[in-house]
Amino acid sequence: MALWLSITALSASVLFSETDPSDRIYNHIFLQNYAQASKEAERYLVSDPENIHVRSAYLRSLSNQGNVESAFKEWQLLEAKINDESTYRSLIESLAWGILSKHSNQLNVHMSSIVGAALTQDARALPILIQGLRSSNALIRVTSAQLTKSYRDTRIIDELLKQLTNERVWYVKLEILQALGQLRVEKAVPLLESIIRDDQSQIEERTAAMSALCSIQEDVTEEDIIRLVKSSRIGERHFAARAVLAFEKREMLQHIFPLMGDASPEVIVAGITTSVLLGSPSEELSNHLSSLVEHAHAEVAISAAWGLGIIGKRAGIERLKVFLLSPYAHIRQIAASALSFFAYEHEQELLNCIRDQADPFVRLNIAKGILCTGSKSRSAQNEVVSLLKGVRQRLMTITGLNPLFQVITASTVRHTFGMQQYPAYVDSVTRLDLINILAVRQNKEALAMVESFLTETQLGVSFSAALILIQEGVEESIELVHTLLQHENEMLRLQAAFILAFMGEEEKAFPILKSTYTQASRDVKVHILQAMGHIRSKDSIAFLLEVMQDPFLVLRVVSASSLIQCVYN
Repeated sequence: MALWLSITALSASVLFSETDPSDRIYNHIFLQNYAQASKEAERYLVSDPENIHVRSAYLRSLSNQGNVESAFKEWQLLEAKINDESTYRSLIESLAWGILSKHSNQLNVHMSSIVGAALTQDARALPILIQGLRSSNALIRVTSAQLTKSYRDTRIIDELLKQLTNERVWYVKLEILQALGQLRVEKAVPLLESIIRDDQSQIEERTAAMSALCSIQEDVTEEDIIRLVKSSRIGERHFAARAVLAFEKREMLQHIFPLMGDASPEVIVAGITTSVLLGSPSEELSNHLSSLVEHAHAEVAISAAWGLGIIGKRAGIERLKVFLLSPYAHIRQIAASALSFFAYEHEQELLNCIRDQADPFVRLNIAKGILCTGSKSRSAQNEVVSLLKGVRQRLMTITGLNPLFQVITASTVRHTFGMQQYPAYVDSVTRLDLINILAVRQNKEALAMVESFLTETQLGVSFSAALILIQEGVEESIELVHTLLQHENEMLRLQAAFILAFMGEEEKAFPILKSTYTQASRDVKVHILQAMGHIRSKDSIAFLLEVMQDPFLVLRVVSASSLIQCVYN
């Protein structure tokens, strides 16, 4: 202990024996003794007010304390005197971090500080993210969990593990599970296994835990699969099939075949999917599937019929066509999604099914499947256009027991606490996904649909959802956005600029964003500032620095987060 004190004292004497006063101040900052650093700076500035180095150190110490107002006063004295670009950027970065680190009870301010800090990929974002994971607001927690996926830090990992145990909101828990899987956190394995074993956990939660566990584990042994298959737990038997598929263990399929005779529909469907996708067509597999096409559980029977079709048995396709006649809408629509897997070889037959169907969602799911094969079928395009124009109710995409079947149907999504305009957002994403498919097929009505969507949808919803149009860089969709930059409607021009900003096309987006800012409402200003952060252009720095001194805290926070992104770039 005495030795440690001696070393500490010696280190301190070295640290604080510098003759340059700014060095002494920076030493205090290094030790996170910001209050003392400010006192040292104030003392030196009394006798030497023109010392740029001391004043710069003073600005940094004030920013670290969250005393942003005083830090900006120092900046006004310094700005004209700084000739070095590196120093200039470093100081405005300190100002921005000072704003982001200053906590607020306002939801939109707190959210902006979390997003802005995380996008910097800087270690200084960690305390802000951890605070977000502990928030009482579910939206802040789910956003923080999404943003942690790029931070492999022990503090973040420990907090995620803690929150996985404590979290009670299902959609937040799913994001935490995804984050742990993406970060490949080995310490999460016992918790993931307990979720999989718990038959009372929701199937979505168990599926997310399985995905995370497969991401963390590098392999699975035959002994593991045998043990899981023999388990009395539904989740563990399901995971056996999931793991064999994830790791492509074809040599272990013999252990999965018996799961197609399980008592649980969830396990049977998992067994079917793995056996069909990994197995070679055989009499044994065909017999298993044929025995299940009449199963009492519709999703089991549909999966079995799909499996028969995949291995080349015509009976499977015929059975799926029978399900299209079901009196239950959800069964018809799942069958339509399953049938769409055969669009490449049976396009005309599926078009005939569309013609005979009264259910618009059955027609839509088949038509989407046809277009996703690369077909330019006008009939299929017309079905998609017809539904988008004719169905005013909200849409959503769902999966049942078989995650391969993505079904577009009438939305049953409810408003969720902490998720603003969630039903509208789900509807927007679903519709834009369909518009994107039309754009790829160069459908002449796609542009009009984009205009209608961006005009009628609330800005906050469309701004988030419209990125679907360009998420894969599809040339046709991007061209639609470029066209809207010349539109007479100012809001359409602005929304097009938003999308291009997220693509990094600053030379086209920035002028529109900047010219619109002054007259925009406060909510629109927030979106403009966020878009400038995504552009990450040095031309935005002076503008954002000016907005950082705005009296409205939310605008200061968003501009600070965007400025940091520009500086880092």
